Amino acid sequence: MSMQLAIPRLSIGLRSFVALVDVFAAATIASFAATGFGDLGMLLFLTALAFVAGLRSVRIPKLSISVTASDPLAWFALVASGPLAAIVVSVASVLGATLAQEQRSYVRLAFNLGCLPLSIGAAGHAYALLGGDPASALADNVVPLLAEANKSTGMSL
Repeated sequence: MSMQLAIPRLSIGLRSFVALVDVFAAATIASFAATGFGDLGMLLFLTALAFVAGLRSVRIPKLSISVTASDPLAWFALVASGPLAAIVVSVASVLGATLAQEQRSYVRLAFNLGCLPLSIGAAGHAYALLGGDPASALADNVVPLLAEANKSTGMSL
């Protein structure tokens, strides 16, 4: 397995888009800096598991893509420990998937390292807007979120 990055010829627009995604991802990470990582043991376990899951991707031929089983780990980290922990878990899965590829693209790596934290950060902010507290444990949020969902939809539990 060689350790070289492919340097494709890409338009300035695509390079600018990837750079913009990374800038917004950095801003998203900074917005959650005060929330902390939650349980450090859980974070280390999920991060290691996501890295290993990233190493073993499944190719979907009809769509010409590969997926890993690490996304559920990041979403679990989001609700169990908060957005910052989920971002760490998602970055570990990207690094694992990148190491598993024979030909690595620095543009794809840069995009993936920005895209996943950005999407998880957006989910964390949406979670907070719906009444959840991304810095607290899931159990502390279930009742308030269900109550808010009940109130806003007019449905009874």
